[in-house]
Amino acid sequence: MQKLLQLKYPIHSNAVSLSRAEEIVQNHTWIAENYASSCFQWTDIPYYEKQVRRLQLPYGNVPANFAAVALQGERQVERAKYVKEKQALEKLEAKSQILDQLREIQELTGTKLHRRLADLNVDSPGELQCHIKAIDALDNPDLAHDFSTFDIAEYYQLHIGIEQIRVPELLFQPSMIGVEQGGLSETLTYVLNKYPSDKQVELANNVLLTGGSAGIPGIQQRVEADLRCCRPFQSKICVRLAADPYGSWKGARQWYADADRTNCAITKAMYEEIGGDYLVEHELSNRYYPTPTKTLTK
Repeated sequence: MQKLLQLKYPIHSNAVSLSRAEEIVQNHTWIAENYASSCFQWTDIPYYEKQVRRLQLPYGNVPANFAAVALQGERQVERAKYVKEKQALEKLEAKSQILDQLREIQELTGTKLHRRLADLNVDSPGELQCHIKAIDALDNPDLAHDFSTFDIAEYYQLHIGIEQIRVPELLFQPSMIGVEQGGLSETLTYVLNKYPSDKQVELANNVLLTGGSAGIPGIQQRVEADLRCCRPFQSKICVRLAADPYGSWKGARQWYADADRTNCAITKAMYEEIGGDYLVEHELSNRYYPTPTKTLTK
């Protein structure tokens, strides 16, 4: 999330701190049941305006040369005012030109009038008059805008749009950031395939989601949908959320306090010889499965 927002808002890269990005992930993200269709929904402007989260940022840390920064901010405000006024005048001029051209056509008679009406794809002079009234009735909201109430705070906002689903999607598609590993659903399917068919049915009917990521909205529906796609037709599937998302960490802490550490911990000699990536297998640890399972021989 931090990298995405820093690339999206390079001018606010310092304000997008790691703690702020973590808060955004915890409070404003959710997991889509169908990622592709959800991404397509974000292309719809009404949907975007309804779902986007606008987060207000402070004006930033006060630098040493505050006067220069303040002057630069005033210049940016004046520039924004000038651009808005220029756009409003251009729209007004374009509207006036269109009205003048239509009124000139309205004054024509005979063959010239019918030829110009055909060029405009207008059937009759009455329809032309309706178009003139409709264009003339258009107001100019930009000109009516009070530029003295220009709010610079609008330029210190983060718009959290499709990032709401793109960031947690990494749990299921880590390849999106170049990590060559399987996602959560792929790993779950891989583990189930290690067991006989009867055990697979029992395990798929009792999937428990725990840990900090289990608190992300939509993860239960997504895992259930992905698992249903990988299981045989009409298979029984039950995915549950743990009552306490941090129960796995608390259980590991209690087990480590009561267990014999000599059988589950890595000694200094093992660390120096094997490295930090090695984990000792014990009664509650993950099992090591060599890949590929068959040894290649010449």
